[in-house]
Amino acid sequence: PSNATQAGWNRLLDSPGRIVAMMPIGDALAIYKADAIYLMWYVGGDNIFAFQLADGDRGCNASPGYPPPVLDVGRHHLVMGRDDTYLFDGANLQSISEGRVRRFMLNLRTSSGGILAGTHLTHDSFNGLALFWNYGLVYDYKHDDWGTLPTDATAVAVGAANYASPWHINLGSGYGVINNAKTLVAKEN
Repeated sequence: PSNATQAGWNRLLDSPGRIVAMMPIGDALAIYKADAIYLMWYVGGDNIFAFQLADGDRGCNASPGYPPPVLDVGRHHLVMGRDDTYLFDGANLQSISEGRVRRFMLNLRTSSGGILAGTHLTHDSFNGLALFWNYGLVYDYKHDDWGTLPTDATAVAVGAANYASPWHINLGSGYGVINNAKTLVAKEN
């Protein structure tokens, strides 16, 4: 570390693997590995930066050929891990798919080893939507709802009107139904 340049280095060896994504969250920088999340803060002085292991079991599933599936959705990051999708607030990871679409996603797109396959994940911040293109799913993080993507990809660019009309997806036997009428949330056995 150098006080003159305020540059430093630190090896994040509490968990194996490479860093796959980084994104600011609050006054920290979230650093994602496949199975861990670290936080880094600027503290100045001799240490320059402070590091903390926020989660040593879950991280970001960065599949080859896809950008890391992490989105900044306001005060949270939406993170697609190896076997679940989470909201991370800088301290806690909360599943947004458990009991709703997690098993459907695992069965539909699981790669070898029971790991969720990569996806193109984009963000419609105006409408509060996270679009999981390879799964055909959309997550409305303002209302904590899941649904399907319109079949016409250009509809996503048009905005909220495309999500206002009723839609639902039957996830098949044992999964239940997701819809925007909020009459039945997907269930898992």
